[in-house]
Amino acid sequence: MASAAVGAPQQKRVTLGGVPENTPSPRQVFPPWEPIAPTVGAHYIAKMRIIARSALVRFWTDHPDGAKAKPALEAWYAEAKKAKWADPAAVKDQYRSASILKGSRVVFNIAGNSFRLVTKINYGAGIVYIRFVGTHKQYDEIDAESI
Repeated sequence: MASAAVGAPQQKRVTLGGVPENTPSPRQVFPPWEPIAPTVGAHYIAKMRIIARSALVRFWTDHPDGAKAKPALEAWYAEAKKAKWADPAAVKDQYRSASILKGSRVVFNIAGNSFRLVTKINYGAGIVYIRFVGTHKQYDEIDAESI
């Protein structure tokens, strides 16, 4: 009977399927309250993409009252970019005064309702499209559900 050489690595026993014998099961690695696989149909959004910030910049540079809206628009942009809105309810949770319209449109009140921001949100993809930025008077002249 041949003996193993001193210092030689021992072979690991492998079970059916090619998994080493002492490999922990997924339940030993992940706590039972954490799912091992994603939920079917779940949306995993890292953060929202805003298209296009240039519309906001154009408004606060070109509009006579744009300087008043600039701090509020910049704050909205920073918050929206970090948000993880999966549905209209998530938007409402963060912005109680936001109006949810048909066609995935959301109207945000900016700077104490002096200005309006109309967006179209693709919740599944995590994209916010800026459709309109203007004063309350200008907003009254548009159809927010189709713009």
